[in-house]
Amino acid sequence: MTIDQLARQDETRFDALKRLTRFEEATRDISSPVKAGEIVRVPLSLDTRELELVVTKLDGRYQFGSFVSSEGFDRSYENLSLTFNPDSEGDPHHSTLGCEKLSTEQLFYASKESIARVGSMQNSYYDTYGFRHPSPVATQELGFVTKLFKRSLVRSRLSFIRAGQPQPSSFFWGWHKDEPVFENLRVNIHVTDSQAHRIQIMKEDRMPMNPWDADIAEHRFEVGFGYSWDTNIPHRACAIGMPAHDRAALIYGVSPWFDYDAKTDTWAPNEFFGKKHPLQMLIDGDVL
Repeated sequence: MTIDQLARQDETRFDALKRLTRFEEATRDISSPVKAGEIVRVPLSLDTRELELVVTKLDGRYQFGSFVSSEGFDRSYENLSLTFNPDSEGDPHHSTLGCEKLSTEQLFYASKESIARVGSMQNSYYDTYGFRHPSPVATQELGFVTKLFKRSLVRSRLSFIRAGQPQPSSFFWGWHKDEPVFENLRVNIHVTDSQAHRIQIMKEDRMPMNPWDADIAEHRFEVGFGYSWDTNIPHRACAIGMPAHDRAALIYGVSPWFDYDAKTDTWAPNEFFGKKHPLQMLIDGDVL
């Protein structure tokens, strides 16, 4: 049976995998190679100039979208989906971008209330392993990047922080938490390099109090590298002042411990399940 058939209506595909395997036990003694707030950086075999040219062409060819929410749109942060759920209707390139039933805060910080608003979890915004097929852009124009990944893709996107917008420099803009890295290991590949853009990560699991909060770790990412960290801790991409140029980044999400078989539409534990931390997998070359 496929995971779709095994999953209950009130659970995502990943929750079904957790229930059907010894996942909780498997994560218990697996420690991260880096502390909260710290990053893993790995060099990539990429022609960064070619990547920038391709992404520039995509920006002119496709309609990028902001995250959908009950509060409308934020045009300062626009995206194109690199994975999609074949069981959901709509444009594959806009498939991972929010839910109109939820506020921005509810999108970024899931609660029992926000989950109840969504209804069935399967094929919802929260169903990370539902976004299991690469979008046409990911296999075609960006195929030379996508093919570098050794693990199965899940929720992924190409994102722009737009130039000339005041929101990204506001201190409370963009803070959020993503899935634990055991579910979705996100690899951030900057297409453009800028002194005016930063990644901020909390050193503990709480929202920052102010711009001078001692637990904020700040990083500037360079082109030619893949970056990852504990994305289940509050973090954000942001700007200093009002940059004159867009910041473009690929955010590829991979399933570290489960592999997807597209022919049978099934997920199965792989050789790293319960044995190696996802960030250590990235360091060791098991992801890229």
